Amino acid sequence: MARVPTLPGEGEVLPRYVFLETLIPQSTVLEVGAVALTAGHSARFLIERGAASVTALDGDSDAVARALTDPEVQVGGVTFSDAGLDSLSGRTFDLVCVHGVEPRTLDASRLAQLKRLLSRRGRLVLAVRQEEGMAISDLGRRVSAPRHGRVDELALRLKGSFRCVDVASQTLFFGYAVTPEGRDDVETALDESLAGQAAPAYRLYVCGIEPLPVSAASLTPLAPQVLDELNGRLQSALADPLGLASELNSEVDQVRVEELERRTQQAIEEAERAELLAAQALAERDGLKAKIVRGGIADEARAEAARLAEELEARQVEHEARLLRTQALAREASAADASARAALEQQLAEAAASLEKERAQLETLLAEAETHRRERASLELKVSAAEKALEAQRALTREREEGAAALTAKVTEVQAERAELEVQLSLTRAQLSVAIEGLTVKDTVKQ
Repeated sequence: MARVPTLPGEGEVLPRYVFLETLIPQSTVLEVGAVALTAGHSARFLIERGAASVTALDGDSDAVARALTDPEVQVGGVTFSDAGLDSLSGRTFDLVCVHGVEPRTLDASRLAQLKRLLSRRGRLVLAVRQEEGMAISDLGRRVSAPRHGRVDELALRLKGSFRCVDVASQTLFFGYAVTPEGRDDVETALDESLAGQAAPAYRLYVCGIEPLPVSAASLTPLAPQVLDELNGRLQSALADPLGLASELNSEVDQVRVEELERRTQQAIEEAERAELLAAQALAERDGLKAKIVRGGIADEARAEAARLAEELEARQVEHEARLLRTQALAREASAADASARAALEQQLAEAAASLEKERAQLETLLAEAETHRRERASLELKVSAAEKALEAQRALTREREEGAAALTAKVTEVQAERAELEVQLSLTRAQLSVAIEGLTVKDTVKQ
């Protein structure tokens, strides 16, 4: 029986492998960035679904170390490492899955490096987060305002390096399964009439030399253990009203880093263009010098050399100007970073002050609640004592009522006996009267 997932990261990663299941059997797989998310269980899942071997790379050294000591994920054909892609020089794979891809890092050299890792008919799968959609990792946490990505731009960039690029959406959904019990022939029906159109949490870019042989959507429910983990995270978040400050601080750092990365990338691209122009001019100059040496071209060659020298000088001037603009951009980025940091730190300080005030109010409310709790406990004790006294009084009343009933019954019984005695007494008196009269008659006769 397959292992039931327990980690939220498994709920993110394993549905992708279910969707790509036709590509897994007998394939050599390279998995990048999933060890920290799944604790290595995603690599084992690939082996269980028929992969020939799995090489799992992750920059989180601690996560890799834990996976290397976990007997559950130590199965044949799986290799864990915290090394980079450079350590795989000369190796190729049938399937390369890269999780948590940042589109800004997918420049031409990065794509070329990933492409060299593919076998002749190998495929590259890139899992890219879509900020406008909700992911499992968002549950129980404060979600920042969405920053919409440019999907078309990334797809076009990938199509410049690969013959075929297929795009799939990974969307989070919740629902209930209503199943008749005691039957084995139950069919599954999906009704989407009650569901809206949710934004995808991830997009999967599948790149290769031929189209993806998948035409059906795959639905992968979350395991109950994953839902329990997410519920625990949500309860922890609700129990920590000051956690907003740390999340806001993290968001400040992330915004600052993204802005610096964008500006730095612009400066690097500007410098690279300038260096390329200078290199072309130098190559043209060197080629012309070689022609002069080989052919002895005189006036025309010298004129061409002079022209190229002037062009080279102009390009050098342009290169210096571009370099100055690059330095200015760098200084501007630094100044903008300082200004943004100051503004965000001010916002953070205000938020922290507001949270501290709310915390003081909360502590006051908690103190009042504790006082009310104690008063209620005291009242409950008094009510309990009064109820006990009332119960004792009721028991005494019941005893009195029972005694009165017994006494009434006894009186009734005595009255019945008295009536019976009175009847007997009346009979005796009547008999006595008759006897007296008889004696009287006898005396009269004798006389």
